[in-house]
Amino acid sequence: MTYATPVASAVALTTRVLEEETRDEFAAARAAAATMQKRYGVEDADYRPKIYTQIAADGVTLSLVFVAHYRSFSTTRNRINRRLVAELETHKHIQLAYHTLQILQQATQADTPSAVLGPDLTSPPFVSSRART
Repeated sequence: MTYATPVASAVALTTRVLEEETRDEFAAARAAAATMQKRYGVEDADYRPKIYTQIAADGVTLSLVFVAHYRSFSTTRNRINRRLVAELETHKHIQLAYHTLQILQQATQADTPSAVLGPDLTSPPFVSSRART
């Protein structure tokens, strides 16, 4: 998100979308964890979606953490991304940051040598390497 975006608003929106889109996946993970705990006595992780923030050069980066079955990970990630894009279209105050590059071109005089290329050696007078003997 850009620095102009209210981060709390962006995190709240992203959290809501992430929770809604991964509700079934987290329920399955919690059920499997309960079975593991009952069978082996092993306590497992906290199965809730998480969002981490990081300050970057262009704005604030949000990293989403969620569970998904390995066979459906890409589908789940795609579903979350599509939903976020749709939600962001209705929340204009949340702006995505992106890298930009601005190229400026200055007009130069045609009869002056280029500082990059050096003097113009294609027009007289120039000394040929053969004529120096």
